[in-house]
Amino acid sequence: MAAARRSSNQITVRYRTTDSVSGVTRVAAKRLADLLGIDETQVIHHALRELAVKLGRYEVVAATREVTELKGMFGLAKKSVSIASMNAAIAQRGSAAR
Repeated sequence: MAAARRSSNQITVRYRTTDSVSGVTRVAAKRLADLLGIDETQVIHHALRELAVKLGRYEVVAATREVTELKGMFGLAKKSVSIASMNAAIAQRGSAAR
């Protein structure tokens, strides 16, 4: 039987046999997934994004996805902001751009 062919946007992840500063076991990944309420693949995406942000090499770009897919992408808000103050900030920046 021929091996299944992966698309070019997929990789194989080899978990470590023990948790360390340079890798995690599958048990650790599953625990994180359970804790966050997401699957293991999303845990890996989240970890890679966090590393990219930490290194200053990540930008959020416009996408054609549902707004509900943003959940968990940006961490918890540092402060609450009302809709009215968001609208005011948008209006202010919009008028400044003219």
